[in-house]
Amino acid sequence: MKNGLWYNPSSNKRVGKNPLFNYDKEEFMEDKIKEAIKEPLEKEDIILLEVALGEEDGEKTLFVKIDSLNGVDTSLCVKATKIVNPIIDSLNLDISDYILDVGSKGVVEENEQ
Repeated sequence: MKNGLWYNPSSNKRVGKNPLFNYDKEEFMEDKIKEAIKEPLEKEDIILLEVALGEEDGEKTLFVKIDSLNGVDTSLCVKATKIVNPIIDSLNLDISDYILDVGSKGVVEENEQ
């Protein structure tokens, strides 16, 4: 490190600021949530595809995208929500004002199947 910047030791070229400090707060929270919910979901044969903090209809939203070998319907989303919600609460992350949205692009209502 020279003058507060990081250098590639092999080329002695500047590569930017410390990469550990470039880690975005939302990215940190998404990774922490993924790590915490992946195994409990897998125990219920639910595949975790994505965790993303974003916005929908003007509301801060935590999107959790899931899949299953048997497909995803509303009841599986409810089941996943019941697994995910208490885990997220236990992580003590600063996301109390977020809405939890568990779903998949292929979610269908049970009576539509």
